Amino acid sequence: MLECTSVDFDHRIGCFAVNCRADYRWYLENTQGSEDLLSIQRKIITGRKTYQTLRADLTRGCLLPPIVLAVSGIEVPEEMKSHPENAIFSLSDEKKDELAAAIVARSNAGIRIVDGLQRTNALRDVCGTLSGKDLDDFLSRPVRLEFWINISFYALAYRMLLLNAGQKPMSMKHQLEIVAENMQTELQTINGLEVITSMDSRRRSVPGQFQLSALAGAFQAWLQRQPHIDLRNAVTEQLLADEAIEALGRGMSLDGNKQGEEFTEFVKWLVVLDSKLGTANLVFLGNETVLLGMAAAVSSGFYSESLKDRTQAAMVKLIADIDAKGLDEGLGPNLFSDMRNGFDVKKINVGKATRDFVNYAFSEYFRNEGEKTMPECWIQASAQVSS
Repeated sequence: MLECTSVDFDHRIGCFAVNCRADYRWYLENTQGSEDLLSIQRKIITGRKTYQTLRADLTRGCLLPPIVLAVSGIEVPEEMKSHPENAIFSLSDEKKDELAAAIVARSNAGIRIVDGLQRTNALRDVCGTLSGKDLDDFLSRPVRLEFWINISFYALAYRMLLLNAGQKPMSMKHQLEIVAENMQTELQTINGLEVITSMDSRRRSVPGQFQLSALAGAFQAWLQRQPHIDLRNAVTEQLLADEAIEALGRGMSLDGNKQGEEFTEFVKWLVVLDSKLGTANLVFLGNETVLLGMAAAVSSGFYSESLKDRTQAAMVKLIADIDAKGLDEGLGPNLFSDMRNGFDVKKINVGKATRDFVNYAFSEYFRNEGEKTMPECWIQASAQVSS
């Protein structure tokens, strides 16, 4: 069973943390919905000897640090809706039991592992080596759990990036991949958007469909305000992560997150643009390198006080120009494709060049508030990237 021991409120991100205790059996049975995310953690386990030591300690009865989980769709008790600052939050035992029952009702489908994937993987590995009474005894051992209730994707991303700052547990890319499931929940209200996860065998076949991994990458490019997310330079990676934390934190309040709301607006715009491109041009926004370049360009425009109004006006104008002039004159996807195919693969990295190409073209379009056409911007960007 699950026992709620205490409740705290994070005033920075506007979210409740419910501290609980359970046994291994309950925990492993009720986090099956997060099992697919363990593959992310397996890719980044670097201390093999340390991992083996963890497994050995688990068999000897070590007590794990609290595992952090996110759970959605919880109706909180009325007593939790008033949360004075700088006070220890108290809740009656009866309400704690109600809260625990609400979490149990959301098991599997509504629970996501945020911090503790490697520990969960170790628990499952140990279970695989035991049987009979030894397995039953192991599964009856206690585990401490910290549930973040109804936390938004943007608050969760901020929390994860901030707490991991200065450490070297995962790259920024991996951290955002782990919380990407919550992004799907955040964006699912967008009309016309269908998010395809890694567990879905379908491919993008109609406008409005986007891979969750591609949207997570676009969000990273958005936070960094530059389109290259697979960075090999550790110093650059840390500097960009610091900027991402600052960007998320700057807009964070109890009423929401400005950065998050702006990214959501960007995705809404992508869905509209995708509908204008139609089925014949699925490849344009289906290309993750294009999304990365566009996300970085829009984010940079929104970040600058002098460019924000121009960027928003240009985004509206682009849709209007496509309606009035057609795709070739309004956006120029075929021109983009022809120019990209003309890159000299012997001299440049095509992926990096494409991201820069898209980023430069849209940035130029936004700077000029759409007065310079997108075909003109593609031509100028091509000359810039090829030089």
